[in-house]
Amino acid sequence: MSTAPAIPLPADSTKPRWTWIVLLLFFYHLLFLLPTFRHSAHPAQELRYPVIVRIFILLIQWLGFYIAWRGIRASRLTFADLFGTQRSPNRPTWEDCKDGFAIIVLTIGVNLALAQFQPFARSNSLHSHTLLQYFLVLLIAVSAGITEEVTYRGFFLSQLRLLTHNLRLAVFLQAALFSLFHGFQQNLTLALSRFFYGVLFAFFTIRRNSLWPAIVGHVMIDVIAVSFQYFRYR
Repeated sequence: MSTAPAIPLPADSTKPRWTWIVLLLFFYHLLFLLPTFRHSAHPAQELRYPVIVRIFILLIQWLGFYIAWRGIRASRLTFADLFGTQRSPNRPTWEDCKDGFAIIVLTIGVNLALAQFQPFARSNSLHSHTLLQYFLVLLIAVSAGITEEVTYRGFFLSQLRLLTHNLRLAVFLQAALFSLFHGFQQNLTLALSRFFYGVLFAFFTIRRNSLWPAIVGHVMIDVIAVSFQYFRYR
């Protein structure tokens, strides 16, 4: 992994110009993570969020995306840099989709392996009980695949690599943040699986020098999960 070109970095060393954005984005996520403390003692309980809260979640995702994008622009990167200059930055290619399917297969494998050590506590925080709720959760799933990949693999990965001068360390740090910011109500296996997702998404981002494989895999994983929950518990 260390020999890969990774994602593009700015030629000049203007580290302080985006270090404050890294900190801002960290504390921004932390601010909306703190309310999950009160649910951490009962991770299996169902949290029934009304429609307005689900819309608020969408706004939070895209506000975080905006902060990350400001940091990306400050580091003199473009969407073409993040999504691959050799391909259209506007849509994934068939190769990106194949890598996305590979991500799904690998995540299923690691989840099955982790389940042998500790049963998963199913996440009930966004279960849908109506068609409208399900539609909004689908929007959240698609939105998360885009906004989180740009934030973690597009912004945090490049900036942590620049700050630490170590690609492997940057991969593990952004994966740890990715797992942490999914809430304190998750149990050990959920936290480990999300950490693995963060490493896996970063690996394909570096391997393909594009965010598209991770976005495709991330969106499909989330859409499958929320659809399974809806149709199972309806």
